[in-house]
Amino acid sequence: MAEKNNDLKHYVLTLFLVVLTYVIIFLLSAVKGTQNIPLINYFLPFNNFDSPLYLLMPLVGFFFVFTGLPWAKEFFESNFLKSKFFPIAFILTGMIAFYVMLYFFFIGAVWGTQVPMQICVWDCLGQQQALQQAGLAGSVLFLDYPNELRNSAFVLFLLSGVLGWFSLKVKKIAVEKFF
Repeated sequence: MAEKNNDLKHYVLTLFLVVLTYVIIFLLSAVKGTQNIPLINYFLPFNNFDSPLYLLMPLVGFFFVFTGLPWAKEFFESNFLKSKFFPIAFILTGMIAFYVMLYFFFIGAVWGTQVPMQICVWDCLGQQQALQQAGLAGSVLFLDYPNELRNSAFVLFLLSGVLGWFSLKVKKIAVEKFF
């Protein structure tokens, strides 16, 4: 009976952490005026939540890290996954993966044509203005990476994954102190 009660406490704590992650994500969606802050402007403000994907992606990101990290830690026998550098590595790896996805998605759009493609990562407005001044604005497929990332649901996956990692830390502390 005590073991069943203990399992119930773990499930309730996990449910609380999921709901807290959801609340934090949607509070962050209300943040405005972050377009000029370096690195933060890659993530905030979020796009309008006009698709069910925006509602489901925080759950996917949270549970991907929350359930996958303990398994990966045991499988790879690595302490890096517990370190404070994991969230940074998770976000950077995710951003690189999104860049690669954009590249291959849009290279398919221009394959067979003579249209060059440029993916801008930094100072996109300046690069767009330079293309316009050179008269090449219509002849180059120009992708604004920060804008594409910010407008995708993938950014919710990344942020909820980081919150899932943080929730693992909180759960570990709560279990040690209260269970």
